Amino acid sequence: SSASPQPPAPALTPSPAPALALGATQISPLDGMVLSYIPAGTFEMGSESGSPYEQPVHTVTLDAFWIDQTEVTNAMYARCMAAGVCNPQHNTSSYSRSSYYGDAAYADYPVIHVSWSDASAYCAWARRQLPTEAQWEYAARGGLADANYPWGDESPRCTLGAQNGAQYDDCSPDDTLPVASFAPNGYGLYDMAGNVWEWVADWYDAGYYRPSASKDPKGPKSGEGHVTRGGSWGNEPRSLRVSVRAMGMPTFRSSTGFR
Repeated sequence: SSASPQPPAPALTPSPAPALALGATQISPLDGMVLSYIPAGTFEMGSESGSPYEQPVHTVTLDAFWIDQTEVTNAMYARCMAAGVCNPQHNTSSYSRSSYYGDAAYADYPVIHVSWSDASAYCAWARRQLPTEAQWEYAARGGLADANYPWGDESPRCTLGAQNGAQYDDCSPDDTLPVASFAPNGYGLYDMAGNVWEWVADWYDAGYYRPSASKDPKGPKSGEGHVTRGGSWGNEPRSLRVSVRAMGMPTFRSSTGFR
C-alpha cells in the first residue's frame, strides 16, 4: 500500500521531517509495516519492446509518496482480521502447503487469496491505500531508466540475498518465500519482481494501455478488472519485468497479494 506525504495520514506522520529525502522510512503503528519515502519525479512508463498492453511508452510525473517496503504478510493481515475489518481467510493453504495462513512458520510470508476488495479494505484500516499503477512502476524501477527489472537488465536468480534475486518458476520451493528474501532495489523496496502478483488501485483498460494523464494518473474510471503487477513464483522471468501488466477480476482470489 502507499500513502501521500501531503497531507499524511495521522498514523503515518513522520516526526520530525524537516526535509524528506530518498531513504527516509517510517513504521506504521497499525501493522508494523516499514514504508519508504519515494521523492517526486518524472519517468518513462511502459516498454516499447514488450507486449502491446505495455505500450505506448509515455512520460509520467508523480508527486512524492510513501510505499510499503514489502508485500503485506500473513501476520500483518491477521492484525486486520483481529480488528474485525478484514475478511477471514477462506483458503488457508498455498500451492504446496496445506497449512499456510495461520501457521506461525509462514507469518513473514506474503498474504495470498485476497481479492482487490480485501486489499482495499486492509489499506483503509491501515490508513493507507493501494498504489496507483504509475506509482507502482515508478517505485519498482528503483530510479533506473529503461531497465527491464528492478535491479537492471540481468536475468533473475534464485540465490537468496542476490541483487538480481527473485522468486520465479525456476526456483525451489515451487511456492512463495518470506518477504525480503532478496536484495532491495534502489528505493529500498523488496520483491518488486516475483513472489506474488500485487494488486494496484487502477482498473485495467480493455486489455490495452491507454494512459489517462501525464501527472499522477489514476487510470480509467471503470473496467472489468483491476491491474496486478510484478509477477509471481509461478511465472517465467519475462513476466517479472517492471512494465508487465496483468488483470484480475475484483473478486478474484488466488496467489495474489499486495503492498
